[in-house]
Amino acid sequence: MDHRRQSGAAERAAWDTYFAVTTSLIPALGAELARRDAAVNPRLGAVVLRIRRYETMWGEHGPMLASAGSSALRLYRHGEWSDLAALLAAIAERLYLLSLRGPPPCQGPGGR
Repeated sequence: MDHRRQSGAAERAAWDTYFAVTTSLIPALGAELARRDAAVNPRLGAVVLRIRRYETMWGEHGPMLASAGSSALRLYRHGEWSDLAALLAAIAERLYLLSLRGPPPCQGPGGR
């Protein structure tokens, strides 16, 4: 696969994952407490699997997203809903940037 085609695939994968996080997973966090686990569990699992599947396409940002996905699973298991929501928002932001034109430049310590 040539670089341009691979870059386009990486952008599409980032967009599709961003879309899943923002339109399905994050809204599921607002579900009624009794239904939240049933709503979040499969969606979170699908997003983390997608991140792991495509992480190599996202350069240096892929391993960071995979690590964030593992952290999201831990937060979910411990019922840390507000921290999970904040982490998912950060993941979504990075995926959005990746979907625009490939990996965004690193900003160094304290940057995103």
